[in-house]
Parts: sequence; C-alpha cells; structure tokens
Amino acid sequence: MGCLFVTGTDTGVGKTIFSLALLAALRARGVDAVAFKPVETGCSSVPGSSDELVGDDCRALGRVTGQSPDQVAGRLYSLPAAPMVAAAERGETVDVDSLAADVRALAHKHEMVLVEGAGGLLVPLAPSLTWIDFLARAPMPVVCVVASRLGCINHALLTMSALESAGAELAGYVMNQLADDDSPGGNGQAIADFGHLTGTPPCLGTLTALAPEEISSSGQLARLGEAGLDIDALLAAAAPPVQGG
Repeated sequence: MGCLFVTGTDTGVGKTIFSLALLAALRARGVDAVAFKPVETGCSSVPGSSDELVGDDCRALGRVTGQSPDQVAGRLYSLPAAPMVAAAERGETVDVDSLAADVRALAHKHEMVLVEGAGGLLVPLAPSLTWIDFLARAPMPVVCVVASRLGCINHALLTMSALESAGAELAGYVMNQLADDDSPGGNGQAIADFGHLTGTPPCLGTLTALAPEEISSSGQLARLGEAGLDIDALLAAAAPPVQGG
C-alpha cells in the first residue's frame, strides 16, 4: 500500500464523497488510512479567531480517519477561488515542493495516504504550476472522479488525456451519481468505449447519491464504499510511499 491522488473533472464533482467512502471502507477493514488535502480554499474562520481557518473538506475527512482538521490540511485560504488566486489575495504563493514533502512525511508513517486535490486537474496552484506539477514532485497513481451529468464524458476524457500526456499514472476513474443528475444514462460506458483515447483506464466503481445526514456517518460511508467501489483494485493500484525531493 502507499498513496493515491484524487482529482476530478471539475470542482463539486464528488472528490470528497469518494475520498470519504474509500477511507471509511479502508478503516473498517483495519487499514491505517489517512487523508491529506494539500490546499483548500473557501475556508471559514475558527470561532473566536480571526486568523485561524478550517476547511469543510478537511473537517469531514478527519472525522472519518480520526485526524484533526489541521492534520489533514496543507494550506488553507478563505477566498473561494483557485489556490493560486486565493493565495495571492493573502500575498502568498503556494509552495508546491513543500506540499510534496508533506505527502512523503505522511507516507512514511501510515499504510495508506489519500491525497485529495482542489478543483480540477489543471487548476492553478502557483504561477505556471498545476496539479500535474505537484504529481511530478510527489508521483502517485491518480483516481479521477467523474460526476455523472451532462458534459461529463468530454470532461473525463480531457482530464485523463492530460494525465496520460504528462506521463502520470492513471489508476482509473469512478462515476459519482449525483442526486440532481439529469443526464442521459450510459456515461460510464461511453467513457469506457473511448478509453483508447486515454490509455484505457478501468472504471473503479460507481457511487450512489447520499442524503446529507448519511455523509456524517462513517458506517454508512463505509457501506457506500464497499458496495460501490472496487476496494481491492484501489488498494492494488496504490503506489509505494512517494520518493524523491
């Protein structure tokens, strides 16, 4: 076991739901699995503090893994924008090398580290740098989460093609069935039919929509993961702890 990086076809496609379901299922199996969110934007202030921030994704991931939100978080920003833009608003630049080092440190302490990106694959992290550049510094297999809705086939194929062109390792993709899905059926099969454009990655599962109250239940999330995801394939895809500097 080792690390997996979670990206998506866009923001709001279900990366965190996938991460929660996989982590909950792994923890229920007794795997020492933890989460890391290198950057989260749109964060709120901690009550009683004007400077300390907390991210909703980091808080949700920590509830499943037993980590505190600050143990999950890399860099937090209040502006709901691309990491580069949110950091610039504070007069900062996201240090991609430092984030890669954070992943390596976690990978040496735990059996499995699930690293969840922010937004889509090519969202700007810092000037001229995207998640592709992060993956070059911390190489690990990538899972692409696809929201099953109108337009997702094009977005999925573009995202996976970009990974292939960059020489990144694509473990596969996961379909996320949204509660408000109004698209025609067969999105997952259509992506598979055009897999020759993206190195023929496997579908690693389909997640059904959960009610908001179910998302806070680790047991329900674990059942969602076991029912909808190919857990064994995801474990097999995980690389050894990331190396390099």
